[in-house]
Amino acid sequence: MDKIPFLYDEEGLPYMIESYKRNHQIILSENFVRCAEKKLRSDFEIKSKLKVSKRVQMSTSPNGSGVFDIASGVTKIPYGIWIANNWNQVEVAWKSKSGRVYTMGDSDIDCNDIEFWFEGIDPALYLKQLYPKEGLPFKLKPLSFELVITRICHDCVIEMHFKNDLQQNHDQIIDQIDTCIDTFNQKSEKAKKFVGVVHNWKRNVKNNQVLVYEFDLGSAELIFFKQLLHFLSDLDCFSKVEIC
Repeated sequence: MDKIPFLYDEEGLPYMIESYKRNHQIILSENFVRCAEKKLRSDFEIKSKLKVSKRVQMSTSPNGSGVFDIASGVTKIPYGIWIANNWNQVEVAWKSKSGRVYTMGDSDIDCNDIEFWFEGIDPALYLKQLYPKEGLPFKLKPLSFELVITRICHDCVIEMHFKNDLQQNHDQIIDQIDTCIDTFNQKSEKAKKFVGVVHNWKRNVKNNQVLVYEFDLGSAELIFFKQLLHFLSDLDCFSKVEIC
């Protein structure tokens, strides 16, 4: 397991199990917690674009009782996500691929069968809580355009407003931006410190004035924006860029 625990650490696991039994009347198995830790960590980091750290962790106990949906086979329990002294309400959900209904007390769990995920993750809010004075968790050199950050999430849209004298023949600019994204992916895959890859993107030009990119950021970390924004600035083609 990673050095920074998300849901639990090994030393605290026996106390966590006892706490669930005493305070929530829930029988909790070690195998259930270990499967949940790994898969919830991955789901959170992909959806939020934040790494688990001492300032980004999950509540070790639920905030209420669970609900099982017979039709979908999904169990949900409310939990909290702790971001820099702020508690945020989310739901932890799980179901199986096989159709088996797992409870938190089951010890004979097939981690390849059970799926865990979060519902209610709010990347933009967490980013503001973690970096209240900045829109992004890194510094940018002066940009050649006005930067507006409305929200950042897994499915991201960037609107790039062309300067008045650059509202024709956009294909070359699009090709350059696509190459920038491809280069980011290739470098990340080859680097020792993998920072994820952008899975998919599509683009269109609105009214011959605004170039719109729609991203599925996939596993790409927020550092992707730093590289992209600096690249867009160097192009010197835009008057305003909005991440929304």
